[in-house]
Amino acid sequence: MKTTKNLILALVAAIMTLSPTIRAAEPSDNPNIYGTWVLESMQYEGEKLIECRKNGYTQIKYYGKDGEYACLEFNTVNTQNSIARIVVRPHEYGKPGEGYWYRDGQYCEMGREPVPANPAHVIVDKNTVHGQWMNRHDVWKRIELPKKLLDDLLTFAKGSQAVKGPADQEAMHNLLMKEVTDIRIKLVQ
Repeated sequence: MKTTKNLILALVAAIMTLSPTIRAAEPSDNPNIYGTWVLESMQYEGEKLIECRKNGYTQIKYYGKDGEYACLEFNTVNTQNSIARIVVRPHEYGKPGEGYWYRDGQYCEMGREPVPANPAHVIVDKNTVHGQWMNRHDVWKRIELPKKLLDDLLTFAKGSQAVKGPADQEAMHNLLMKEVTDIRIKLVQ
């Protein structure tokens, strides 16, 4: 009896792993979203198209199959020796199961209010995504990064989130930006 019960439980577990209808907890119903995407262009309504990567600015977004999400910004800056350097700024990081989801025509990042995937995040094909954020229209392209670089970027993004809580923000503002605070107070008075 006990062996039959264990066999049935194992069979149910196997079916749940294989069945796409039962795997509703997966972050996306379109597997084309998974991977790393680079911002190719952006255009604010009424303005010229900005070709990212050619102008020294871009972003990447990472969508893990487990719901992990990261967004990082990249700027090229020149040093005193006119050597181009890349500055990386983590923008957001969402741990597995909490970073994003894309299902049933809805798209959600970082637990914000879900929005219609069209126009927010339209998967055109396996290598192209069009998106809209407020009045900015974006084109994203799939990019393959070496595993070590991607892992390092994700670790950097995770670490940046450690000091983004309200208490840390207040402490940084009060301790590191005192002069800015004093100037604001003088301007208000």
